[in-house]
Amino acid sequence: LVTHGRIVAGKHPFRGSQHGEHLHHRLLDKGWSRPQVLTLTISLGLLFGITALFLSTLGKFILAITLFVLMVSLRRWSRSKK
Repeated sequence: LVTHGRIVAGKHPFRGSQHGEHLHHRLLDKGWSRPQVLTLTISLGLLFGITALFLSTLGKFILAITLFVLMVSLRRWSRSKK
């Protein structure tokens, strides 16, 4: 999502990082603590990673779409004002 945003803005997609571009920066700006952001990141990684081990190819595809929708939703929510 960050790479896409950089391309749309006419910036180099792989060069540097501006504060606020990444989800963890936005969550911190929303008032989340570092442990809360870390817990969310680890939980999502474990949940989707372990679940994917036991799914068929179609199940993995559906899980990937679900993760994408979740990340887009979190991104939009984190961009809104406090």
